[in-house]
This record gives sequence, C-alpha cells and structure tokens, in this order.
Amino acid sequence: ENFSVYKVYSTHQAAHLEFGSFLFRFARGNVLFDATRHARETERLASGAQQARELGYVTDMQRFFDLFDERQLASDLFAVVEDTRIDTLVRREYGGIRRAWSRTQENELEKRQLPNEMPLRKALVENLIRASLDGAHTMIWPSSFRGVLQRSIEALFRIKEPGATIEDAAEATLA
Repeated sequence: ENFSVYKVYSTHQAAHLEFGSFLFRFARGNVLFDATRHARETERLASGAQQARELGYVTDMQRFFDLFDERQLASDLFAVVEDTRIDTLVRREYGGIRRAWSRTQENELEKRQLPNEMPLRKALVENLIRASLDGAHTMIWPSSFRGVLQRSIEALFRIKEPGATIEDAAEATLA
C-alpha cells in the first residue's frame, strides 16, 4: 500500500517534468482558451496596479503572477489547474497506475478539511481540489454562489481536453 502511494506521488512529480509544467512561456500561445494574458497585463500597467520592472522579470511565471492582486490565491488556483492537467495526462498515458491513482485520490479526499469549515475563497480552492480528485460529490458550497463554482469547474475540466498546455493552465487560472 505504501509503495503504491509512493509510486503515485513519484509519477505525478515526474510527470510535471515530462509534460512541461516548468516550460511556461508568457508570450507563447495556448490551445484551448482565448489568450488574455497580454491584454490583462496591458490593463494592469495602464491602471497603475502593476509597476513595470526596470530590469525585467526573473521568470515568465513571476510575470504571470504579477497579473493578480492576490498572488497566493492565483498560485493556489494555478496549482490545482496544472495538477489536474498533469493527472489527466498520467491517466491517459500510463494505464498501469490507474488503480493505485484512484485509491490514492480517494484516500486524499477522506483526509481533507470540509469546505464549509473554511473562508469562502479557500473553500472555492478546496472544492476545485475535490473536483480534480474525482470527488465532486463531496463538495460543499453556498447555493447563492453556485455560478462562481460552476464556471470555475468548467474551466478546470476544460484543461482535461487533449492538447492542453501549461499556457492553457495559466489561462484557466485567469478565467
């Protein structure tokens, strides 16, 4: 049992390398979503919300996260989206790990804090994590905000389509 969990975690981490999680390029196009990064950056610069850096950006990811007022929330959302993309690719490409993968996801779902015990934004991220772990049936969310969760899940599940790239994960985060 421990070996199966180790194999799932190791495969997930190796898949980030194999499927390009660290190859994000701000200027590169994407496949599934409309590219909004450049327009968002232009708007933020024009509004003064984002300061142009004299020496440029250290990384393209830093440039991407500068598009958000709440970088931690953006980082959390991006991690969920990118992990969903990677998990989908692993399941598609490595059939031999599917059973262990499903068991590990079920175990992870059981350990998680309930969304109704969290602040609303954290609960949104938690529900997206649950959806990414095939645990949509375990989501708890106020009905008055159902539309927000539904749009978020639609963007999250779109990343599962064939051909999705790291740049699509960025656009899904923006969406």
